[in-house]
Amino acid sequence: MSAKKEDILARCIEDVKSGRSSVEDCLKQYPRLSDELEPLLKLAVTIKPAPEVSPTAAFISRARSRLLADIHAQQPVTKNLRVRYTLMKAPLLSQRRFKMAAIVIVIALIVASTGGGTAYASQDALPGDILYPEKTFIESSRLFFASSDQTESETHLQIADNRIDELARLPAERSRFVERLMESYQHHIQQGLDSAEKYINQGGNASGLLNRFQERMVYHQGELNASCNRLQVEARHIVRVALNASGEGLENANRLMVSAHLENAVRHMAQVNEKARTGKIDEVSGLLHNYERELDSMITAANQTEDAVALLEGSRERLRIAFDQIPETIPEEASDAIENARLRTMHGLDKAIESSGSGKKLGKTWEEFKFEWGAFMNQSQGEVEPGSVEWQNAWQNFELEWEQFMYQWQGNTSGPAEWQYAWEEHNKGQHDSGKNSSPAQR
Repeated sequence: MSAKKEDILARCIEDVKSGRSSVEDCLKQYPRLSDELEPLLKLAVTIKPAPEVSPTAAFISRARSRLLADIHAQQPVTKNLRVRYTLMKAPLLSQRRFKMAAIVIVIALIVASTGGGTAYASQDALPGDILYPEKTFIESSRLFFASSDQTESETHLQIADNRIDELARLPAERSRFVERLMESYQHHIQQGLDSAEKYINQGGNASGLLNRFQERMVYHQGELNASCNRLQVEARHIVRVALNASGEGLENANRLMVSAHLENAVRHMAQVNEKARTGKIDEVSGLLHNYERELDSMITAANQTEDAVALLEGSRERLRIAFDQIPETIPEEASDAIENARLRTMHGLDKAIESSGSGKKLGKTWEEFKFEWGAFMNQSQGEVEPGSVEWQNAWQNFELEWEQFMYQWQGNTSGPAEWQYAWEEHNKGQHDSGKNSSPAQR
């Protein structure tokens, strides 16, 4: 299709608002874009002209500070002219132009439909506020104009962040919006991880992106737990469902992190192959160092997943193939270094698989025990009386799993650091079922 997305969207919104056609007519006219156009058009037609907004001096000051902070956080564009034009490449330039066109059209649409400075004001809107539809429209527009899977993934994560922020600020009397917020949160986490996986499959280095997912989702779980205490009882179940989905999303992010580091390692090994064959021996050592760093990160990431053994075994086979592709007819100096790297790789993976295999039957980690008991205590406030029969039953079930965990692990110092810490705490005699707290709280 020759017309750009932003032109099509602008034309459709203008036609629908003027009454020349309906949303359905536009979707039929552009069937290939119907899935992306439909939510944007439906949001656009619901946005009504907002009352004139007169920002206070305090709001203007906060907005200016936020804008300056965002500007300073970005890499400067106006470098020395010679450096700037030397580093600039055509694809990057085209991407900048496309992004700028997208930004311009979105701003134009928002200003045309709402007027004034309401677009910026909508950033802090909550469900039920008059500006909230505009806020979600801007979010959908950013996804629509995302120029890559990486950008799309980052945008989904930012929107998920927005939902968690809105949940934390949502007044108790608006609990009817919790279900909508949590459905949106789960959708964007899943879509963000799907886009990250596509980015990995296309050869992108997604380790930094997935690090942000891991950090933010740990934060999300803390906020979701805290919300269970604040919201009305009928909304707590919805948040708990989202909490479980967040845990599953974090597990998926951990698995994808393994894939990301594996792809990076394979890429470094391909570069080693190329440099060795072309006689650039001095570069092989540095590339092997980068390769082994990715390998260590991959093993660490695998140990944070429930299916570490399968992931490590698959990685070992993939790396074996990568080493086998290096020809024997390369300089001896490079050949020795590569062979040493191969031996360290196979030995390290075999040891990691053995360690993970013994830990697999434990089923849970120390952090998961802490999280489970903390979640129970948060959920039981106002519902389960401490010391009651129900409370005691929950504690006994938790205690039984803890004993099995300790018995199976037996203080194996080759396990993760949190297991070692748990074993030390256990040996101190702090695991006492007679106390009204769990070992996870100490």
